[in-house]
Amino acid sequence: MIYNDSAYLNQIRQIDTERLYETLPAARDIDAEYVPQYNQILSDRFGLHNSVMSAFTLGNWLVGFLQFPKTLDNLSQHHKRLPKEAMAELLPHMLSVLEDMPHGSADWQKALALLSMPMLSQS
Repeated sequence: MIYNDSAYLNQIRQIDTERLYETLPAARDIDAEYVPQYNQILSDRFGLHNSVMSAFTLGNWLVGFLQFPKTLDNLSQHHKRLPKEAMAELLPHMLSVLEDMPHGSADWQKALALLSMPMLSQS
């Protein structure tokens, strides 16, 4: 339902996707340090083995879905097996490490938080 919410979609439209694309390499560098930890947590605590998450896919998916907002509902479909408890546990750390980016950290934090909202609300 959130994908039909005008307030949510307005927030998505306000994200500067050009800025995200420009700072994508820096976001990937930060994520590359931590994605192995996230994958280990997903495996150990949530039984999700063989995760395909990488710094490359995380950054590209985020930018890609924002560039094509009509496909946003596919993001939740791709993450159906991810328990919302896993997202709730990982998201604060994922957001905080982005502060180490030289530029664009607030843009990346906002985008990641907004795109994570539907996954946090799934049942």
